Amino acid sequence: MPPALHPRSGSPPAPTDEHPGIDHLRPHAISERASTLSQATRGRAPALPEEKCRWSGLHGSARRRFVLPLLTAAWLWAFAADTAAQSLPTLSIDSPRVTEGRRGETAAMTFTVSLSAASTGTVTVAYATDGANPGTATAGTDYTTLSPGTLTFAAGETSRTITVTITGDGADEFHETIRVTLSNPTNAVLSSTRATGTGTITDDDGPPTVMLSVEPSSISENGGTATVSVTLDDIWTNLVRVRFSDVAGAWTVGSTTIDVPPGSTTGSRTVTITAVDNARDEEDRAFTVTATAWAY
Repeated sequence: MPPALHPRSGSPPAPTDEHPGIDHLRPHAISERASTLSQATRGRAPALPEEKCRWSGLHGSARRRFVLPLLTAAWLWAFAADTAAQSLPTLSIDSPRVTEGRRGETAAMTFTVSLSAASTGTVTVAYATDGANPGTATAGTDYTTLSPGTLTFAAGETSRTITVTITGDGADEFHETIRVTLSNPTNAVLSSTRATGTGTITDDDGPPTVMLSVEPSSISENGGTATVSVTLDDIWTNLVRVRFSDVAGAWTVGSTTIDVPPGSTTGSRTVTITAVDNARDEEDRAFTVTATAWAY
């Protein structure tokens, strides 16, 4: 049983064998349960867990004098750590957009990495294409593969850049994307919403132009033949089918379509036109080939 306080002074009685003084106290049991400090605190420091201890014979003001200094020290440590984290600048990366360009051309896509405030020391941050979601563009085809690297901000600097080389083509396609992610900052923290930048490659290509050629340009009515070939002005990513809908004149057509396979600029076969001999003495005649192309 704990000692009773003196009825007038409110202080504990003098030490006895049954109730030793505070200087002779020993730990009796330590509770492993923790509770959240419910007392409202001023400032921005979070509530701290309190490790409660039960001591034999420790009551009233003596217990408060023992526990409160521990809580105060822990509160100050957490407040200092929180304040230090808040004082670090924030790193973020933008999301640029660049036009792809024609086949044989290249374009520079520049990602800008920014610090929210200049630092008095050196700041570093790693970058790489997002491994889980690198974007819809294909490395090595649509752009030069971006190797992982590290940006270094000298004291006072607030921006650095990452450049990706875009490779143009002639395919009429959807816009494509590249995602670059920041990681492992030192002396700074990453933005919670802008640690990954999404670069957009804007397609500027339309369907290819189909060109017809006839060889030879003049044939004999008596069994002469001409070959029509199809050529595209650029490679197309899908099938292009050219259909001959009309041949004006007395001719026969060996086939009515030419297919240009994906990734090619020329037809896989040719169309042969054969003149029909009508046994009449007449002037030379011209023939016209009309074709319609579909890009699938």
